[in-house]
Amino acid sequence: MLAGYPLGFVWRYLPNNPTTKHIFSTVTGLGLMWFAYDWPGVTHTMITTLITLAMLKFLPRKYSLPVGWVFNVGYLLVGYYFNSRPDGYHVTWTTPQCVLTLRLIGMCFDVSDGGLAEDKMDKDAKIRHLKEVPSVLEMLSFAYHFGGVLVGPQYPFAIYDRFVKGTLMPSPRPSSGLATLKCFVFGVMYLGVSQAFNVFYPMDLIYSVEYMNSRPYLLRLLDVLICARGFMYKYLGVWKLGEAPNILTGLSYNGMDKEGNAVWDGVRNIDLAGYEFATRLQDIITNFNINTNAWMKIYVMKRLRFLGNKELSQLGALLFLALWHGMYFGYFAAFIMEFLDMMIERELSKWTKPYTDPWFAEGATAVQKVLGKIYCVFLWCATAAALAYGAIAYIQLTVERTIPVFNAVYWIGHFPHVLFWAYVILKAVLGPKKKKKEA
Repeated sequence: MLAGYPLGFVWRYLPNNPTTKHIFSTVTGLGLMWFAYDWPGVTHTMITTLITLAMLKFLPRKYSLPVGWVFNVGYLLVGYYFNSRPDGYHVTWTTPQCVLTLRLIGMCFDVSDGGLAEDKMDKDAKIRHLKEVPSVLEMLSFAYHFGGVLVGPQYPFAIYDRFVKGTLMPSPRPSSGLATLKCFVFGVMYLGVSQAFNVFYPMDLIYSVEYMNSRPYLLRLLDVLICARGFMYKYLGVWKLGEAPNILTGLSYNGMDKEGNAVWDGVRNIDLAGYEFATRLQDIITNFNINTNAWMKIYVMKRLRFLGNKELSQLGALLFLALWHGMYFGYFAAFIMEFLDMMIERELSKWTKPYTDPWFAEGATAVQKVLGKIYCVFLWCATAAALAYGAIAYIQLTVERTIPVFNAVYWIGHFPHVLFWAYVILKAVLGPKKKKKEA
């Protein structure tokens, strides 16, 4: 990731020639891939990139999408199968491959959408669709660009193409130095915090049965929740460090704000303030892993509209997201729990809204304002606890490692699910029956 900074400086001074930039992206990206993952990383990513391109070139649009989808997902799953280990996740060539898989599937969708009439396209398809299939050099440049080859983020070829051609930003180019520096500093800071958590809350110790059984229940629960919270900080640090080179090059440019200042959040994967101060799980989803969640919404959830049910579409997207992460029990358990938690949150919001809205109204009394602040603190704690509890399975991954941790905290985070579904069932059974209309 750190190599992206000097490469970003070089990029800014390359001739304004797309071919030169594509060659630079391809060569440097392949070099990074080889350095980080050796020849397996280069070989597997090259195979999937070139075969996907061949499918797009030689198959009709209506066939290239399903065939490309099955090929890329299948290739990734086979890789997961042969690289899975009983002690959990290990970094292998499948790590950059999972990033590339979404990028290649997204291109298959964009090429397919390019065959639609414009009045049949939705807002996202109008921005992302491709009328023509990229050349070999363009495809390799897109797959291996140093700003996203190792850990992401996701971005469509239509945006990348404008970036390479120099039409993404206005001329003269807005300054991005301060934004790059801030992003880098936050990345270093969060990685430092992550390392501090590893020292004071080492997961192998905290999640061990012997340690947990030696602690009083409340401290045991607090340890687990703090440890899970700290675990997520490494993602925040990595994403911010990976985002900064894209601000430096301009790929992250996202227009101007009302004051005429450049906005550099085009490929942002985390909104730190939105994540840290989230008072709803929906806020977490909105501000965490932003580009991947946007990809899932555009290319999976919206494509499941034929199911006729928003919850089913959301569940389908989350199950695909779990599968994309890997073939471990913990991923599926974590994302299914997220789905159930979101359902509970929506229902609770409906119940409490009439009572809590006056606390935040313009004419709220002093007492109501205090109640509103207390309520926000409660929601923050509940959201943080739900996120950390759901992360247990995500962290432990295997059944053998996950169940003992849930046992140690007496499955406390599952109680709301039981109560919620008991309520749903009782409501369906005992609810008022509709009167039959008289003939």
